[in-house]
Amino acid sequence: MRKLRKFIFYFSIFLLFLGILIIIYLTRQTREQTLWLSNAGARAFSEFFPWHENQYWVMLKLNNPRKLIHVYQGFAFGVIVETLVLTAPGKKVRIFLRSYLAVLICFYISFLDQLHKRFVPGREFDFADIIRDAMGYFVSITIVLIIALIIKGIYKLCSIIFLRRSVEE
Repeated sequence: MRKLRKFIFYFSIFLLFLGILIIIYLTRQTREQTLWLSNAGARAFSEFFPWHENQYWVMLKLNNPRKLIHVYQGFAFGVIVETLVLTAPGKKVRIFLRSYLAVLICFYISFLDQLHKRFVPGREFDFADIIRDAMGYFVSITIVLIIALIIKGIYKLCSIIFLRRSVEE
């Protein structure tokens, strides 16, 4: 179990750095490259995500692939960072404190991404993108936290059952 946890931890670090490198690459694109990618994404977007055409998504301005990608990006980073902090070695720290740390790390990544855009010609800092990122990582961190709590509960239950069996024998 410890080897699996250690593998997951290091794999999460790898995925986090890979994700950050992809974001840096995408942020540094020229305006023309970004528009080309957005147009290509928009064509596929309506086919793969037909539910985003409803009034609520339009109201939240999430019916645009350029805006919506921030929600999915935040979701992916939330899964990776929450998995990383939950499997991190060290002192036993309450699971909810680790999740709080994951939220802070995700916010920090979103903020640095927007700050980086200020120094790229044709790009600008957009606080609304941080909010969209947060929508994604709050959902994913909550999902991963619930799964972790279920796994922890099952593990404790199995430990109690096996402990009773060994005592009875």
